[in-house]
Amino acid sequence: MINTIPPSLDFVPEDNSSLKTFGTMLNKLWQKLSLTLAPVFTASQVYVPVVTAGAGTFTTVSAVGRYIQFGRLIFVQVVVTITNKGTATNASVTLPVQAQGSNRQMLPGVDIGVTGDALTGDIGFGGDFTKFLIRDYIGGAAYIANGAILALTGVYESA
Repeated sequence: MINTIPPSLDFVPEDNSSLKTFGTMLNKLWQKLSLTLAPVFTASQVYVPVVTAGAGTFTTVSAVGRYIQFGRLIFVQVVVTITNKGTATNASVTLPVQAQGSNRQMLPGVDIGVTGDALTGDIGFGGDFTKFLIRDYIGGAAYIANGAILALTGVYESA
């Protein structure tokens, strides 16, 4: 039998009399950790992504976003609502922080308004690391549709 916790790291007391003390110690430790870490995990910032068409123009489009930065990692959530795509043939969306520019990165997403199709946010398309292009996950073609609500959430490396 292979132990999952080496004996030197096994913090469970050997006698039942100290279980309450041990539980109290863990509870206090958790309280201190949660007080310390809560501001880090709840300090996301709102940003207003700018949605542009590579060709044509949107009649009605809007976007909201949130992000949090840990060192060079950016955790981002963007929701793009395309009420009327007009003559637009694709959609690019600005990032809250410029991405690292030596390789392309991707954000996963889904159209929760029309098709349920899986999407990807292609960061660095055309050499531009300040925004991402919304593409269909399967075919890779640019993706927009009337009534689409495009939710993309992921992590990327900043410059």
